[in-house]
Amino acid sequence: GARQLTRLRPEAVAMILVRDSGTERIARRGMFELADAEITGDLLRFDARDLTDREKYLTVLNPYAPDTLYAFDARGRYVAACPRIHSVNRADIEAVQRECGAAAKAETERLAPFRARHLAAGREKRDMHRNNARILAGDPVTPSRLPEDSDAFDAATERTALPLQDDADSLADALRELT
Repeated sequence: GARQLTRLRPEAVAMILVRDSGTERIARRGMFELADAEITGDLLRFDARDLTDREKYLTVLNPYAPDTLYAFDARGRYVAACPRIHSVNRADIEAVQRECGAAAKAETERLAPFRARHLAAGREKRDMHRNNARILAGDPVTPSRLPEDSDAFDAATERTALPLQDDADSLADALRELT
C-alpha cells in the first residue's frame, strides 16, 4: 500500500517533467521571468543570481509546486533550484521591510568576495585620506604620526626641505652655465 511508496525529491520530479514540459529561458539580471496564466495572472520571477547571467537554461516549473523553478544545462543536467521572488504589497510595511532586509543580505553575500579582495587597498586609502585631512587641518607632520614607515617620512622631508643658501648658490651657478 501507501507505506511502500517512496516520496520523490523535488529535483527528481523536475527531471521527469523537463522531458515533456521543459522551456528554454535566459537568466537576466539574476532572475528568470515568466508568465503562466494557469498558475497566476501576474509575472512570475525566480531568483537566478547563482547562475550565469544571459546564459540559456532549460527550465521547468512544477504546476503543483510553483514556488521553485528548476534549471538544467544544455545537456539536460540539473543545475539549480531557483526560488520564487514574491512581490509584496506596498501597503504592508512589515513585508516591505522583510524584503528590504532580504535584499540587503543578498547584496552583502554577493559583495563579500569583492570586499575581502580589496580590503587592504581600502584601508590604505582610508589612512591616506585621514593623513591628508590632518595635514590640511594644520597638524604637524612627525614620524610618530606616520603609519609605521619612518623611511617614508625621511624621504618626504628630504624632498620637501627648503634648500640651504649654499645649495641655492650652486643651483644658480649651474643654471648660468646652461645659458
